[in-house]
Amino acid sequence: MSSYGHTPPALAKAFKRKATISGPELCRLLPIDARLLRKHIKHSNIEYLAVQSEGKASQKAFTLAQVMDFVRLCTPRR
Repeated sequence: MSSYGHTPPALAKAFKRKATISGPELCRLLPIDARLLRKHIKHSNIEYLAVQSEGKASQKAFTLAQVMDFVRLCTPRR
């Protein structure tokens, strides 16, 4: 159990190696369709970091806290 509540094992493993994950990686881990993730981003249901690489367009990256906030938002309450 992390400070974010129950972290799904696949997410815990991914974030054990690095501080952020990419959009495509997040889609594989949840699993969620890339178009649906873009809609959630557009409607501010998930926050992200804009990561700029030299000579490239900025990419979206997600921290564990951002992903867990999104998971909680999308999980029905009991």
